[in-house]
Amino acid sequence: MMTETMIPDQEQRNNALDVSQSYIVQAPAGSGKTELLSQRFLNALAHCETVPEEVLAITFTKKAASEMRHRILQALLKASEPKPVEAHAQLTWELANKALNRDKQLQWQLLDNPNRLQIRTIDSLCASLTRQMPILSQFGCQPDITDEAQHCYEAAVDELLTHLESEQAWSDAIAALLAHLDNDFARIKPLLVALLAMREQWLPYVHLDDDATLIDYFYDVIQGIQQENIAKLETAIAQLPGERLDELFFAIRFAASNLTDTTSNTGIRCCEALETLPQGDNAFKQWQAVADFLLTKSQQWRKTVTAKNGFPAPSRTKDKEQKTLFEAMKNHMVELLAYLRDFEALRHCLIEIQATPPASFDTGSEQIILALRQLLPVLVAQLQVVFKERGSVDFSAISLAALTALGTDDAPTDLALYFDVKLRHILVDEFQDTSITQHNLLRKLTAGWETNDGRSLFVVGDPMQSIYRFRQAEVGLFLQSQLQGIGNIQLKPLQLTVNFRSEKSIVDWVNQTFQHVLPQYNDYVAGAISYSASDTIKADNPKATIQMHCEFHHNVVNGHHQAEAIAKLITNIRETDPTQSIAILVKSRSHLLDILPALQQAQLHYQAIEIENLASRDSIQSLLALTRALLHPADRIAWLALLRAPWCGLTLNDLYLLADDASQTLWESLNEATLIEQLTSDGQARCHFIQAVLQEALSQRRRLPLREWIETTWIALQGPNLLTSEADIADCDAFFDLLDRLETANDVEDINAIDDALSQLFASPNLDADGRLQIMTIHKSKGLEFDVVILPSLERRPPAEPHRLLTWLERPNQYGGTDVLLAPIKAIGEADCPVYSYIRRQHQQKDQFETGRLLYVAATRAKHELHLFANIRLQDESTLAEPAKGSFLSLLWQPMHQAIQQQWQDYAPTSNDDDGLAEFSVPRLTRTTLNTLVIPDATAPSISDDKNHPPALEPSTPRAVGTLVHRLLQQLSQSGTQNKDVLLQTPSLAIQLQLQLLGVPATEVPDAMTTVLACVNNTLACPKGHWLLSNEHQEAKAEYAITTQHKGKPQTLIIDRTFVDNDDVRWIVDYKTSQPDNGDVATFLAAEKATYAPQLQRYAAAIAATENRPIKLMLYFPLINDSVEWAYLP
Repeated sequence: MMTETMIPDQEQRNNALDVSQSYIVQAPAGSGKTELLSQRFLNALAHCETVPEEVLAITFTKKAASEMRHRILQALLKASEPKPVEAHAQLTWELANKALNRDKQLQWQLLDNPNRLQIRTIDSLCASLTRQMPILSQFGCQPDITDEAQHCYEAAVDELLTHLESEQAWSDAIAALLAHLDNDFARIKPLLVALLAMREQWLPYVHLDDDATLIDYFYDVIQGIQQENIAKLETAIAQLPGERLDELFFAIRFAASNLTDTTSNTGIRCCEALETLPQGDNAFKQWQAVADFLLTKSQQWRKTVTAKNGFPAPSRTKDKEQKTLFEAMKNHMVELLAYLRDFEALRHCLIEIQATPPASFDTGSEQIILALRQLLPVLVAQLQVVFKERGSVDFSAISLAALTALGTDDAPTDLALYFDVKLRHILVDEFQDTSITQHNLLRKLTAGWETNDGRSLFVVGDPMQSIYRFRQAEVGLFLQSQLQGIGNIQLKPLQLTVNFRSEKSIVDWVNQTFQHVLPQYNDYVAGAISYSASDTIKADNPKATIQMHCEFHHNVVNGHHQAEAIAKLITNIRETDPTQSIAILVKSRSHLLDILPALQQAQLHYQAIEIENLASRDSIQSLLALTRALLHPADRIAWLALLRAPWCGLTLNDLYLLADDASQTLWESLNEATLIEQLTSDGQARCHFIQAVLQEALSQRRRLPLREWIETTWIALQGPNLLTSEADIADCDAFFDLLDRLETANDVEDINAIDDALSQLFASPNLDADGRLQIMTIHKSKGLEFDVVILPSLERRPPAEPHRLLTWLERPNQYGGTDVLLAPIKAIGEADCPVYSYIRRQHQQKDQFETGRLLYVAATRAKHELHLFANIRLQDESTLAEPAKGSFLSLLWQPMHQAIQQQWQDYAPTSNDDDGLAEFSVPRLTRTTLNTLVIPDATAPSISDDKNHPPALEPSTPRAVGTLVHRLLQQLSQSGTQNKDVLLQTPSLAIQLQLQLLGVPATEVPDAMTTVLACVNNTLACPKGHWLLSNEHQEAKAEYAITTQHKGKPQTLIIDRTFVDNDDVRWIVDYKTSQPDNGDVATFLAAEKATYAPQLQRYAAAIAATENRPIKLMLYFPLINDSVEWAYLP
């Protein structure tokens, strides 16, 4: 059994539970930070003064929030069980009991109402803040939050560009920007769209008082960067012995004295009188000259000097003394340069000085900055108009509104003051992935806190695992918070070191390797994070493996050999131990193009987590074609795809005949009898089928919700019959959900928005696979662990970042705030602005640092085995070519070079190592067989039929009837009974198809339809039904989900209908589609109440735990226009 004394960092873990103190905890991979957070949360609950809402835990993903909530609830549930044996579990058990004791004292009833545990994602917290201050946040009614805001950005940009000739105040700014980009409208739109997606970063800085203030501010920021880099350089050069420093400046003066205006390296001439470190107004210029003097164009130390550097050749003079002097100075300088090669930090500082721009913009860049300053606020305002029109916003809007809702440091809002009183303990997970906006939010939430006032801030993360720069994560904030705290809160640093996950040999390899992979220093401005070694408490396991697998190639690197090797490795692992979990982790999904077919060929079933784009699935391509065709009858490509799709499957010859007349639409061609008669008999049958289905569908356009319209048409086309797995069904459900989100008034405003949104969605994993082999990106693997980890394609480099219209750099400054520097893209045909080039270089450097951290995350997922695969190019028969900069292999090249060289010496190429392309075959297109195509019956009963006494149904059908009735009543309750006519126009085919989808046999569909329609008609004809469905009640909800505790386990309850009436009574209603068999209604109602009363009592108990008002319960039976109701008694 493990004891606490065996854990090297146990003291740090114990300190972290002290809720009287604020901490920042660095917790490396596998260190158990989630358990530590849960323990801290439990201890904070035990120290609450009044309510559990005093404790707030913030995470960055729903998954992390769900895991923390689950752990805390499980700990509270297990607190009543005997004390566990494991030391860490004992501690959790003790803390959970303390929390429950506090719960009992203050009557919180957490186990009955776990929703009182405040564990939120940062996005949900921001949304909550805006809901509480709807006017100040400028939202009013809370909008929906969308992940698919691209079409909103595009609409805002389109509207802005229409003002080019409208004589608006900003029209000249649009013209100036277009002229800067050579009047390329096609180019300017995506550049502006990209800016809108990141507006929370630059928006605060375009609202300075005037143009001069903005430019002067940027100049001040550049001068601050210059001074900061000079200070770092002075610190680095101070490491040289004094005599060496004197020798260096003597050599500089000598070189400067020998250069003239016609000599290439004339920059050093400004240092002709330099006796010591540059000072004063010319210091920056002189330091840049020194850097150019000492470094080559490739930013390496010079190995020699020539006359171009100020060291004339002795042969150029006949004077013997000068010859001696020239030769001595050159030899001395060469020796000094060789000496400097050991001072790597000094070289990096000189490189930074070289890259630092002057404190000025060229005239063109300055004009574009000022034009964008005028345009961008207008563009953001236009985006807000688009958001209001569409009733949805993006996450950036929520974050910015949350900051607004809290006010300023000098003028906090009532909401900020409320949280200042309410919150006593805040915990933040994954703090290394905080953005500047999120950091500001945390600072505002704690603005009124003071040291030792009983409140605590606890942030946990691992800067070595900060890998979300593309989400604006700023790892420098972690380092800055360690040094300076957050706002008024000073954070005590704690360092965890134990890795509980990996075998000892893997931990040792990671320690040895990543001290070379990650930077040697911390720099919160540059985002550089040095490596912190981990400890292990596991004994050495001889079976643990870290192996490099290299393929060597002369020409083009072909991935199929590596893919075959990976498939073979997995097969061998499965044969040795089939229970092991295996993960293939990739930096980019494109790295799997060869691997997935190789796994399929080896019959290795896998789950691919967010790997395959949803739009690439055949079923989704067919659904997209159907959607586009129905929305736009003139979309010829969509109609061709629709007719070629498996549910129709016209041959190419028939399709050619049908599409031959380009003057008419394909829908018109389908309705031309003489044309259809020219097709084959097979083609005629298929056209008759699809024409009948689409005729009914087009007649219902905009009369049904978009999702229902497309889905029922798809069912009529027998689309579900073509699905072959549960994953296919899940994919189609995801497509229909997408239509739901994009719908506006039973239509979609921009058909291209569907394509844009689809590009952000991924196909479901293979649910038939058992999960022992998973494939995912490294980003997706964060927080997971596997017995075996395989990292392919180490040689691949990421794509270059595209040029932005406006690039910017946010820098935590020395005062605890943030500086920003902006620069515009270059004009067509001109050189880059120096400031723009500097900012891009800083981002590239940050990306390079993050690449090292990404490799660390991947390697530390492994518990027992780590396999690294790389294709290495040969420079010649005896020399390995350097790997591409920015690749994983380039980072491992130095620490793994010996192992790679050994593999090269032992390498024996396979007989098929021809660097050729792998063979592939194209599968034949499938289509529905002709005998399964059945033209729908147009004589099905109408929804308006009034039949109150339907025939009895078979036992398998009532559940489907009940489901559909609940769905229709939910629609009515949400839209209001005043809109009943819309529902009554629902086509009979739609209800018929929904019943079929719910599994009702074809022979029972007519009777089931009659029952459904009777339920709806009776409810609408009954005053009580009208009252139940009215959307004018307070707190009215349909299909309302609430989580509670039942028999010791969390349970989600779904309430059909609930609302508060005018007498402040809460009603809880359950719909029942049953009816008495013998006409004895009273006996029937009594029996139904006896059956369902316990269920409604549970609903009421769950609601009662959250509010204090009378509750009445009702069972409503639409088939008999009757109900039974009673008061809830706890």
